[in-house]
Amino acid sequence: MGGGKLITNGKAQRDPTMKITDIAVKRYSATKPANDTPTSYVAEILVVEVTTDEALIGIGFASAPAGTGALFAGLIDAILAPAILGGNPLLTDELWRRMHGAIARRGGEGIVRICMSALDFALWDIKGKRMGVPVSTLFGAHRQLIPTYANCAHHMPADKLAGRAANDVANGHKALKIRGTRSYVTPAEATERVRQVRAAIGPDIRLMVDVNGSWDVDTAT
Repeated sequence: MGGGKLITNGKAQRDPTMKITDIAVKRYSATKPANDTPTSYVAEILVVEVTTDEALIGIGFASAPAGTGALFAGLIDAILAPAILGGNPLLTDELWRRMHGAIARRGGEGIVRICMSALDFALWDIKGKRMGVPVSTLFGAHRQLIPTYANCAHHMPADKLAGRAANDVANGHKALKIRGTRSYVTPAEATERVRQVRAAIGPDIRLMVDVNGSWDVDTAT
């Protein structure tokens, strides 16, 4: 990259090699209520900041199930970050391969992949900032506007979830997602959630149900 050129405003400029100088992981989590129940769900969000010698900082994130945030952060700090520290953040493919090879034979599996993606997010953020364009532009063809949905997936009783969904629709959302994850609700309870939410939002709002891979084939059928 050191001998390459960057086109900025129609003018070719030298593109010096950037270097990653620091990688930091910050953990955030809501506080569980005092009347915690087995069905309550509080995840952690890990925010990864990758700093370069050009003072550009890329930000990525990963979601960690409750109680596993320290494991995710330790994996990033001890194994993945050292694999790319000092590398050129613009060379995202090369740095991905370095991370993938940092854990022999297991580099692309399970939580390793989630932690890799947090760092990869940050690298693409740096690349977009460096080029002065949104990351979507770097990917090529893209939309100016995209459809969105409200994630009202909180593990609430069906009637309360229906109220939450109706409020989201009143605020202008045209699509919603709820959850039917078997570790929190039975298939019968998931069905009741769908029934009450659909009744609350009407027939014209798109409704998605995420079971997070917790149903086997027979249950899904």
